[in-house]
Amino acid sequence: MTPLGGMLLHICIHGVLPRQVLQLIYRFHRNTSMANFESELLDCKNIGLSSANILHAVGINTREDLHRVGAVEAYCKIKQRGIPVSKVMLYALQGALLDSHWNDLDPALKTSLVEEAEARQLELEPH
Repeated sequence: MTPLGGMLLHICIHGVLPRQVLQLIYRFHRNTSMANFESELLDCKNIGLSSANILHAVGINTREDLHRVGAVEAYCKIKQRGIPVSKVMLYALQGALLDSHWNDLDPALKTSLVEEAEARQLELEPH
């Protein structure tokens, strides 16, 4: 990756440039060390390059994959891989499914998501 490309990518990841610019840079640099995933994930609300790479790492490559797996299961897969993410990732995934900003989710829904994720993670822990 060129120094300029790296700088632009850094700026995009931190939300300074619009999503369309990020997509153009991604397509231009798709043959670099970044994971090769379906860029349609970048069209989902709340899903930027970092989140899309994380989703790709757990086998979620398309919007359809995310819908099929669901936010809680996707979040648990991420946590199972040892990728450090906060509850905001869980909210962001649900928001992506609902086409809503994660911060606009109902507090009761957020609580329900966390409870479901915690219960699922307990099920997945080795006994």
